[in-house]
Amino acid sequence: MNIADQGSDALPTPFDRVTALVCAALEVPFGIVSVLEGDKALFRSELGLNKKSVARENSVSARLVAMGPDATLVIPDALDHPELRNHSWVTGDPRIRFFVGATLCDAAGTPVGLVGAMDVVPRDPPTSAQMAILRHAAKLAGDLFDHVQARRAQAEQLSLLALAEEMAGLGRWRFDLLSRKVDWSTETYRIHGRDPATFDPSYEDVLSDYSPEDRKILAACIERAIETGQGYNLDLRLISATRGERHVTTRARTERDETGRTIALFGVFQDVTETILVQERVKESEALFRVMSETATDIIARYRPDGTFLYLSPSVETILGYTPAEMVGRRCWEFIPPEDKPAIDAIMRANLRGGPGVSPPQYEYRAIRADGTIVWLEASPRAVWDEAGLTVLELHDHVRDVTERKAAERAQAELVETLGMAEHLAGVGCWRLDAATGAVTWSDEVYRIHGKSRETFDPTLDDAVGCYHPEDRQTVADTCARAIETGEGAGFQLRIIREDGEERIVTSHCRPERDEMGAVKALYGVFQDVTEVVLSQQRIEASEARYRLLADRASDIIVTYGVDGLISYISPSVEAATGIAPEHLLGRPVTDLIVDEDVPALADRFREMVKSPPGEVLPGMVYRARVASGTCAGWRPAQP
Repeated sequence: MNIADQGSDALPTPFDRVTALVCAALEVPFGIVSVLEGDKALFRSELGLNKKSVARENSVSARLVAMGPDATLVIPDALDHPELRNHSWVTGDPRIRFFVGATLCDAAGTPVGLVGAMDVVPRDPPTSAQMAILRHAAKLAGDLFDHVQARRAQAEQLSLLALAEEMAGLGRWRFDLLSRKVDWSTETYRIHGRDPATFDPSYEDVLSDYSPEDRKILAACIERAIETGQGYNLDLRLISATRGERHVTTRARTERDETGRTIALFGVFQDVTETILVQERVKESEALFRVMSETATDIIARYRPDGTFLYLSPSVETILGYTPAEMVGRRCWEFIPPEDKPAIDAIMRANLRGGPGVSPPQYEYRAIRADGTIVWLEASPRAVWDEAGLTVLELHDHVRDVTERKAAERAQAELVETLGMAEHLAGVGCWRLDAATGAVTWSDEVYRIHGKSRETFDPTLDDAVGCYHPEDRQTVADTCARAIETGEGAGFQLRIIREDGEERIVTSHCRPERDEMGAVKALYGVFQDVTEVVLSQQRIEASEARYRLLADRASDIIVTYGVDGLISYISPSVEAATGIAPEHLLGRPVTDLIVDEDVPALADRFREMVKSPPGEVLPGMVYRARVASGTCAGWRPAQP
């Protein structure tokens, strides 16, 4: 197999390119990037093996991880190794004889797997240059592993935020002060009554969607936030393009650059119209009846202890915009902002005081590109000492561009803060259940809803199920088990018993998280206390039931109709007076019961009533009613 002949289609992922690089450098046909997960060593990349994983206890990955960070393992002939000579890959296909590998570590320096190369014939140990390439490849694979883990965590946070938005009617937004660009989530578009396919909001559009009085308040708060860096909390009236006036509440925070200047505003946004309407309905009822790799980007550098560059790899031009010739002979401090120098000096001095054998430090710093812009770099300089171990001759550095990662970390931090604000604003918490261990993770809001403390309660699945009402516990356990088995999301609305004995009504929705093999490894979801909403609805239903009971027994005709004039309720006594059954009048205009000549006068009286102050009762009036035959039934008094 000739690695150099493989096209881009044969090496579709950055992990595959790392594997190909190692195989080419060591001139071997087989290579892997392996990561330990659970009881398996999963291959993020493999070349020539046609295998996806191996049992952890039988893996060389577990052996290398146990050896610690920066470990390497060289086996010239596996048949001579006392333990690996009986490995299934040695005694059976592909009948490996030669192996070399290096530990793969995450950002915290914890070994998590290996980068390895193999052959089916015995070989001499690799050269020092080949081992250096292998170690660099293992570091690159570790960086890729961290990137994949970060992307997975960010995807889960985004999914949780979307679930919270969907459950609580919460949207999120961001206003970039440099580009003046406004970004809305799907829920924010819905609240505004706008179509994301046809509407790209500007700052002016946002302000214009609010009532004139609130528009000034919002603009003033935004300007104050830009000047002071302080966020704001507001309750406003929004004029939706398709839904009329809506009551909304918004929470905003600021994002600042390294100099402390405000560069963006971001926050959460909720339509609370229905909540306000429910509260008003409760008040009305009670008044009436008292009722959310690529490797090319890495720089290899050599420099003297005073920072003078001796060598730079060609990739420096891609990252900094200088050719190696333009930088060799100059000191590194010329390309670093002066304010970053003291911190780097302190790190290097502390590391060199440890002498030979100390692990190289790893730190991030800013660098100035040829065009004057700033990039973030991560360095791992290793000191080269003289034979006596007393003097540093030069330093070898492996530098990579982490600008995108820093931006992603900032976005991740903003996302986490936004999710926290969404939880606090909407009373929505998030949780995660590990399918293998049964461990449960709760957010602060879930702890608050349960009335428990993070310091004294670390729940398992059984503990969490035990928080529910005894009659509901089996339903919770069955729902989780079914979601893990089928891989389909699920939800429920049940009762919990808080730490203080109070019973609350909660609703929860979950989705599955899958591993690379497609198996469900966890459930994650959102959780909300809906007790007050449920009790409010019950009070409304009880009040309306009492109203109907009185109306059904009244001898007078009682009619309920909307501002559109359509009848939603009419008491049974209408049939005795008009000969028309109540069910035949539901949904019809109330004017069907009134002689045409009397409709204008009644309409005028209705308009007077709408404009009158709350609680004022206007004098009644009489009108002529129409009966089933269409004739006049005589005069009727009306009191709207």
